[in-house]
Parts: sequence; structure tokens; C-alpha cells
Amino acid sequence: STLMGMTYDQKRPGDEQLRSMAFGMFYMAINIGAAISYAVLPKIRDEYGYSVAFICPAVLMAISFAIFAAGKPFYAVEKIERRASTPEERQEKWSTLVRISGLFLVVIFFWASFDQSHTSWVYFARDFTDLQLFGQQFSPEQFGTLNPVLIVIFVPLLQLVWNVLERQYGIHVRATDKIMLGFFLTMLTMGVMALAGYLIGPYRDEVENGVTRRIVEDSSKVTIWWEVLAFVLLTLAEVLISVTGLELAFVVAPPSMKSFVTAMWLLTVGLANLFINAPVGRLYAYMHPGNYFALLTGAWVIVIIAGYFITRRFNQISEEQEAQRKAAFANLNGDGGTGSGTNAAKDGIIDKSRQEGIIDPDKKA
Repeated sequence: STLMGMTYDQKRPGDEQLRSMAFGMFYMAINIGAAISYAVLPKIRDEYGYSVAFICPAVLMAISFAIFAAGKPFYAVEKIERRASTPEERQEKWSTLVRISGLFLVVIFFWASFDQSHTSWVYFARDFTDLQLFGQQFSPEQFGTLNPVLIVIFVPLLQLVWNVLERQYGIHVRATDKIMLGFFLTMLTMGVMALAGYLIGPYRDEVENGVTRRIVEDSSKVTIWWEVLAFVLLTLAEVLISVTGLELAFVVAPPSMKSFVTAMWLLTVGLANLFINAPVGRLYAYMHPGNYFALLTGAWVIVIIAGYFITRRFNQISEEQEAQRKAAFANLNGDGGTGSGTNAAKDGIIDKSRQEGIIDPDKKA
């Protein structure tokens, strides 16, 4: 993703909207592969065994690598320089890390909630839902296919919504606004799961081969449509948070730190599972499902409040830096600070990559 962002900055400098669309397409391509994997690999496993099922993606990765290598002439030209950072550059790096760390910290809680769809949601579907849909019987794991399929639908749809809002109504939705909307949808998702949990009938616990199963009469189970609704809300939240955050990590970082900051963004997934999902997920086996998901819903109220103050501070610092940048360009150009604005200020994002050589980002290529 870093190489892709650099390529768009070099080949189409100043076109932030095109770059945003590219990040969306990148994320959509990942999930097209995920959707195919969910649909095809289980059938290959059942028909030919695990060895063949693992060989198939390995062969496809080799083909992907060949295609990636063939495209090298079209990628950004990277100039690797080994030099000591100036005091100003070191200060800028630390300032960027401090500013972005607060935002990444609250995103950790999103990934902790998102990955519930691979654990507690599967158990809930197995024990408490009627898995028949459109006359077909599904396994609990198969509903995970909904996530990548919905991402392929929602990424271009939401990009169209942002374009219409900006071009026809002059409404520019900042990156931090998208992330906050994603947080709110995640809270609603947990609320939907909590409501579904409270609608189930009485159940009992049975242990078989060391595995605890919750037994409920078929008449007391809830429809799987509750989880389908939860997947729709959660996937919308993922597109708003993950696609936006992936681009944000690239844009705010100084040129020498783009890969590092992007890696920090990806690290939030691992930290979420290690420090939140691992301990909190164990509670599901000991709590009523409604209470468990209600607990997560209540936690999201706190996260949203914290996120509001963190994103507000993030935007304030970004706007101050944008004002300083414009003043610097105004002094260089002798225009008295009357230069036109860019979406960078409205986004709460300062694109460090276009500060090299003091190139005016307000000038389109």
C-alpha cells in the first residue's frame, strides 16, 4: 500500500481524490480474494484434502508475484538515501508519532470488536441461531463470507457517496469524521448482537470432549438475519475505518517514515487480539450472550467519547500545521498568504510526501 501511495503521488501529484479511490480499490481487491477463498477453498478441502487446499493459494501467490514484478516499470521510483536526520526532521518524526498514536490507540478497540465475528459470533450462530437461509442449511463459519462480499459492494458505493456530497453539495467528509462514523456503527453492531442474545430462550451448558456447547431448543433460537444485519453494519464500519486509516497512515507520515507508520497501522490488529480479544473473549463462555455483547456495547460508548477528543485534537494540530505551511509558501512566493486552499486542511491531514523540494501542493500537475 505504501508503494501504491508513492506511485500516485509521483504519477498524479496533487490528486488526493484519485489516490483515495486507489486505496479503496486496493482494499477491495484484497477482499475479492478473501471472498473467493471462503467460497472455494472449503470445497477443495472436502474434495481433495488439506494439502491440495494449501497448495492452491501458494500457486496463486507465485502467479501474483510474477504479475507484480512485471509491473515494476510503472511503479514509483524510490531514491534511498542514507543520511542523518536534522533536528527539525527528528522533531517532526516524533510529533507525527505522538499525534498518530492516539488515533491508532482507539482503532485497536475496533479491531478487537471486528474479530469477534470470527470467534464469539461463530459460537453464537452455532448454538443460538437457525442456520437455514433461503431454504439452505449453512455452517456457522460460512457466514464469514458476507464480510468480503459486502466490502466489494460498499467500497465503490461509499466512494460514490463521498464524491456526490463534495461535488454536488460542497460537503467534504474528513478522514477523522469517517473513522468516528465507523466507531458509531461498531457500537450499533454490538447492540444488535446484544439484542439477539436477549431474544434467545433458556439454554443449558453441556461439555463434550472438553468442548462446552450451549444447548437450546430449536423453537427458542433466533433467526440468522440478526447476524446478517450485524455483518452489514460491521462491514460498513470496516470500510469507513480501515480503508480511511490505511491512507491516513501513508499521508500523515514524513517521507522517510511512510512504511513504518503504515506498519504501525497494521500492528493495531495484532495488539487488539493480544491485549483485548485474548482476555475478553474468554468471558463469552461464562456470560449470557446478551450480557456479553451488551458489555462490548457499553465499552464502545467510552471509546467513542475518547475518540471524539482524540480526533478533535488531531484535526486542530493538522490545521495549525497547514496554516504554517501556507504561510511558508506565501513568504516564498511573496503573495502575502493569499494562496488557495486544498482538501488537506479539511481532511485534517498534512501530506508530508509533497513537502520535499518545497513543491506547492495547491498546484495540480
